[in-house]
Amino acid sequence: MTQKTKICVKCKKELPATTEYFYYCGKHKDGLRYQCKDCQREYKRSRRREIAKNTKIYKKKTQQENRENYNHYQNIHNKIKRLKSGQIYCSICNQEKNLELSSIDGKYSEDVNDYWWLCHDCHGLYDRINKTHKIKK
Repeated sequence: MTQKTKICVKCKKELPATTEYFYYCGKHKDGLRYQCKDCQREYKRSRRREIAKNTKIYKKKTQQENRENYNHYQNIHNKIKRLKSGQIYCSICNQEKNLELSSIDGKYSEDVNDYWWLCHDCHGLYDRINKTHKIKK
């Protein structure tokens, strides 16, 4: 009695057509995968490595973009604070409180006229109502 053999499509080795050398797959005629177990394992390892590498690159890239956006935002804020200093009353409630610089349109452009001084309460309320925070480079 001769034993059936099967050729792996990846490594081209002729191996016995058993579940010792090939994984089970009910979709195929003989019930076995086309790749041998060794080739299938290697493929899965390489895919896991590739996915992990791409995930790390994506996370690193996203963190770097966030850092750049934050630095850009801070630079604009500091420049506008220097140019538009001296106000002591909130532009909305007209009370003398600690003031914060707020973007009127939420785009953080470098135009001094696009900003105003607000107290903490008015600033939070204004931002919640408008919901327009976009960093413009």
